[in-house]
Amino acid sequence: MTNKGISKNLFAILDKITDVYPSFGPKVFEKLFLFLPGMKFVYQNYVKRAQDIIGKAGEIKSILMIADVNIGDSLLIQSSLKVLKSYFPEAGIDFFCNRKGGELFSGEALGVNVINEFTNSGIPKEEDSLKISKLIKANDYSLVLNVSPFVERKYLKDSDKVLNLYVPLAYYIMHLWKSDSNEMNISLLTFNFFNELLKPFSPFHILNSDNKEHFHLLPVFKGNSLHLSKEAADEAVEILNNNKVFDFEGLMFFNNISSSRFTTIPFHIQQGIIEKCVRAENIKRIIMFDNAKNNFEENELFRDISPEHFSKIIFIPYKISFSVYAALIDQCEVFISGDTGPVHIAAARKEPLSNQYKFKNSTAVLTVFGGTDSRIYGYDTDKHGHFPAYQNAPSKVFNGNAVCRNISCLNKLGKSCKNVKCFDCLNPDEIAEYVISYFNHLQNLKILKELVKV
Repeated sequence: MTNKGISKNLFAILDKITDVYPSFGPKVFEKLFLFLPGMKFVYQNYVKRAQDIIGKAGEIKSILMIADVNIGDSLLIQSSLKVLKSYFPEAGIDFFCNRKGGELFSGEALGVNVINEFTNSGIPKEEDSLKISKLIKANDYSLVLNVSPFVERKYLKDSDKVLNLYVPLAYYIMHLWKSDSNEMNISLLTFNFFNELLKPFSPFHILNSDNKEHFHLLPVFKGNSLHLSKEAADEAVEILNNNKVFDFEGLMFFNNISSSRFTTIPFHIQQGIIEKCVRAENIKRIIMFDNAKNNFEENELFRDISPEHFSKIIFIPYKISFSVYAALIDQCEVFISGDTGPVHIAAARKEPLSNQYKFKNSTAVLTVFGGTDSRIYGYDTDKHGHFPAYQNAPSKVFNGNAVCRNISCLNKLGKSCKNVKCFDCLNPDEIAEYVISYFNHLQNLKILKELVKV
């Protein structure tokens, strides 16, 4: 799905069919598209080819892992780094990822060298691809593992040990989709994919005399985590204090920003959620980026909100660092967003870099889904086929009832549907009522604890 040539034309044709036949056309496409690519032997064939290249590489002393370009991709590929470290514990690993996403990692904690140089989202700039090319030339990597379909092959041609893994990974996703697997969460499926890829190279070889195969000890999937400094934590507290927030209870973060119209919460749904939540007694403050105030007239997004209730909204700078952003989310009891990178920041476990401070990790993560499938990019504590966020709090997805949704919607950059039907039938009142009931629940727990003390 590189959005070029056949891929680009195929998506353009499908989107035109979707506009005319929103239910029938996409479903027929999905059935045909998954018929062969979704079969197990197809992705296994690609995995076998990749394993042959790894086997010919000899002793693995150094690895370059190239993540996809976006901020969220830096975090979601983290599970594969843990797999690489378990299979090649002595190898040095360079991790090339998004600049802002890389700010959220400690290379020392991960056991890798973080090179956060992708400066763009979606498609890499040529200067970023040139940096990768220079890295490969300067270092005699045993393996170069690339999971980004947008880094052109001409920048990777200086090594015969390059593995472009986005194709076998895509076929693996299609196989899971076709079989309606319960392991569709992108971090978990990436973790499982790399385990299958590296199975023949396990350092824990125990010979089975019956079938002459090797057992291997799987690393345990523990979800994603971030590594935040005390300075980031202190700055988050300072932002709240400057907005006259000193008691960090009843805080809700509403993220209204997304990179695609197919994942951005529609205006009327944003409006409905805010108008109801801002009146709730146990929601003390609502945090939003200041572009919400700049881009919409107050009589639009906030037109039915009284000055008293409007004062509950805190507008924070859009360009704060992602480390401070993550620490700020950790102070909130609820985080709401469309399907975008910050959801994965909210869902990840926040880890301190020393024992001098700690994080709450008790943020409920609520995601409103449009075009993309919530099983892959969402978190839900109770919903079938979903994986929970890595917080000591519930997580929940709200899905639009788009009859045209299909596997091609995973490629948001390649979509060109004339009308966005992704969020059809979503009820802002239902979302707001869930949020309010959760805050009421937290308040009741607090009262109960106080009574127990007495």
